[in-house]
Amino acid sequence: MISGDLLGAFHETLRQRGWDFEVVDDDVDTAHSALIMLHTPGRSLEVLVQATADKDLLHPPLDYDRGRMVPCRMVLRPSVRPSQAEALRRADINFADAQGNMFLNAPGVYIDIRGQRSDKRHWKSLPEENLALKAPLDLFTPARSQVVFALVTWPELLDGTIREISRVSGASLGASQRVVEAIREQYDRFDTTARADLYRDWLAAYPRRLLPKIRIAEFQAADPRTVVGWDIWLSGESALLDRIRPATATVYVDDLRPELMNTNRWRKSLTPNVFVRRKFWEDPIDWRLQDGQPGRVPGTLIYADLLANGDARMREVAREFAWDDVRLRELTSR
Repeated sequence: MISGDLLGAFHETLRQRGWDFEVVDDDVDTAHSALIMLHTPGRSLEVLVQATADKDLLHPPLDYDRGRMVPCRMVLRPSVRPSQAEALRRADINFADAQGNMFLNAPGVYIDIRGQRSDKRHWKSLPEENLALKAPLDLFTPARSQVVFALVTWPELLDGTIREISRVSGASLGASQRVVEAIREQYDRFDTTARADLYRDWLAAYPRRLLPKIRIAEFQAADPRTVVGWDIWLSGESALLDRIRPATATVYVDDLRPELMNTNRWRKSLTPNVFVRRKFWEDPIDWRLQDGQPGRVPGTLIYADLLANGDARMREVAREFAWDDVRLRELTSR
């Protein structure tokens, strides 16, 4: 709960920095939250401080309440461990503690204070139960990213079994279960809006979280447009031969066999144009173009690989590709 002692401790740490706040309403939710007016140099901001991290913190409301903007939300605790603080920052969840650590990302205000410790006794005397903070699950570790990818690409999986989600995503049963629980806790419905939010976050994390873990090798080919093989899947620009003359080939394989390299005459080079990655999912639909030819990865991954290329031309191709694909358009146009 948000006790008077906790608010007093928070007030003291703010005043030491020359800031201040006043309580607007201290009985918003049966003492589990309090509405304050936070005053910082040059800006005052209405903030709803609360004791727990919930789904409203993950997706701040944008509507109006009784004629005024719904206030910014923040978790307030006696103390927040560094590991918890980092998890909250990654999730873009505002928080503060009585020791002076604080993260607040709101319109016109950005505050990030770290490493503060206090030997004051007032906050240490607060009930021990207030110290338990459940940080939101990081959905974008490599294994969990695979599960998120599968659920965004094939949302009907969420109505099936954990075993099926695990099989399609290539992740463990445990990772699949945790992601499903987090999604159901975070979203009231796994509708198009929810999937678009999740896909946007997945796209942002993909180049630095999942992509480095699925890279296998890089090669040089005389003509990256020509890729021969059955158990391979194309992505990025190489999957869109009808739209662009590809300068590179992005290839997903279950296993990189010597005969595949020999057939395609791939060789090691300091200037590669063929990028081989591990096919981590089990596609319910086979996107092979025709018998004996490479397949194509799902559109959600083609789009991600185009963006991860970093080239402006690829971004334009990605936008055009997403617009022409109805399901992908729903995920990227919100």
